Amino acid sequence: RRAVDIRNFAAVMRRYWLILVCAPILCAVLAGLAYVGGIVPKTYTATATLSAIDPSSTVSQSNMSAILNSFARLAPGEADGSLGQLSISYGSGLNSQALLFEAESGNPDSCVTLANEAALATCDNLREYFANLTEQTDAYDPNEGLADSGVDSDILSYRALLNRKPTFEFCQIDVIPADSAQPSGWGMGRIVLVAFVGGLVGAAGALCLIDMVKRPIKSRRDLFDLEVPVLAAGGNEAVVERTWANVIARYGGAPASMCLVPVKGQEPCVLAEDLAGIASKTAGHVFGVIASVPTAVEILACEPFQDSADTVLASHSADVTVLVVRQWENTRADVDTALREAATANANVVGAVLV
Repeated sequence: RRAVDIRNFAAVMRRYWLILVCAPILCAVLAGLAYVGGIVPKTYTATATLSAIDPSSTVSQSNMSAILNSFARLAPGEADGSLGQLSISYGSGLNSQALLFEAESGNPDSCVTLANEAALATCDNLREYFANLTEQTDAYDPNEGLADSGVDSDILSYRALLNRKPTFEFCQIDVIPADSAQPSGWGMGRIVLVAFVGGLVGAAGALCLIDMVKRPIKSRRDLFDLEVPVLAAGGNEAVVERTWANVIARYGGAPASMCLVPVKGQEPCVLAEDLAGIASKTAGHVFGVIASVPTAVEILACEPFQDSADTVLASHSADVTVLVVRQWENTRADVDTALREAATANANVVGAVLV
């Protein structure tokens, strides 16, 4: 069943290959025009760096890290979010630790302003905080304990202070401002590529969905699933000869009259004329041991059952009735309807021709 589904998918793709080619190209072109025209919003990022270093090495890495991480959590709430989005991350090097202020906005100038203002404001707060820590550590007495020392313990971990007093006055806080904003997000190339792939997948999905809903007759297999014998498929002279031969074989002899009924659409006049030509060429001939072909064979090209009452009478009176199915135009529902109408008319349906 899976192999059949794959074949059906391949058949649909081959049938509508032009749509599969044009749809993704059109989507890619529109995406490119939208990007160039500014319809697709562009984003920029700017990064300012705040570095903290203690040349005296009296402040431990853990204490410095605790302070910077705390300010990384507090600083976004103090930043002006109306200019854009601000994110702050912590980083460390061999001799210094840093906060990275990354601003994102649709305006490059707003990015630079937001990142620099947040970094400078945090720098001022840190310097003030370190000055306050210097006063507190100078006044700290390990014998009194943290509860009685008056030291703010909400931000800084003071485990190291139980053994020694770090000197915060030597800490250096510097800001490397952002000079310019860089484009971020998806560039034009990626947007065009995504639009192309999306157009291709969307077109293929839409075609498969239409095929699932409409269920057109694509090949012999579809008629076999409906238990309709396929006399021939195609439109050349060999197919017409095969149709006539299969009609004789299934009827058990050469019919004196044959009714061609399309399941939907126009009358099969061309097929009727071709069959009449084949019948006239083989008049009086003997096909194996089946039967000889009469000198006159009446072939009627009729309208669909649901369009004409004459078709009902003609198919009932004819020796055989052949359904004419147009590939990709007629659906399974059309064939089902024609079979029910033929059964109601008590027509002798020997099979179908797929044209």
